[in-house]
Amino acid sequence: EAQLLYSFAALAAFGLASLLPQSPQNLVARLAVGSPTLVTWLSLAGVLVAAAAGYAALRWLAGKTTG
Repeated sequence: EAQLLYSFAALAAFGLASLLPQSPQNLVARLAVGSPTLVTWLSLAGVLVAAAAGYAALRWLAGKTTG
């Protein structure tokens, strides 16, 4: 069950990433070559906020199920 859930979560993450104004590959490439735009910085900020929120949610959920 865990593998199936992980697979669906990974597919959902890739699907949601395709809806971003810049793809993750394009974002990394723009930062690497030194040509970021305002959209690049806003996309990066959004990804970092989403990652932090996801991490916090998973920590909360893990603490709730074990304790």
